[in-house]
Amino acid sequence: MNFLKLNPYIRELCLYERKLSGGERRTYDTRAFYILSGGITLEIAGQKKQRLSPGAFFLLPSKTTYKLKSEGARFILVRFDFYY
Repeated sequence: MNFLKLNPYIRELCLYERKLSGGERRTYDTRAFYILSGGITLEIAGQKKQRLSPGAFFLLPSKTTYKLKSEGARFILVRFDFYY
């Protein structure tokens, strides 16, 4: 696969400001998160929880089970699929 030939289809690009309950979710597309303020606790597929602070970027590939928890966070979310 040639990285330059990736052609992402952007499904959603949003700025969120909200509390996150920590409920389990599953991705059906690829998701990129960038934390602007607050903090988020991330747990992927029942593994060790990680506390992420402003400036953190993370990518969740499709078919990933995860939980996000926060008392109040501001973040950018990009949901997309890859087409070759």
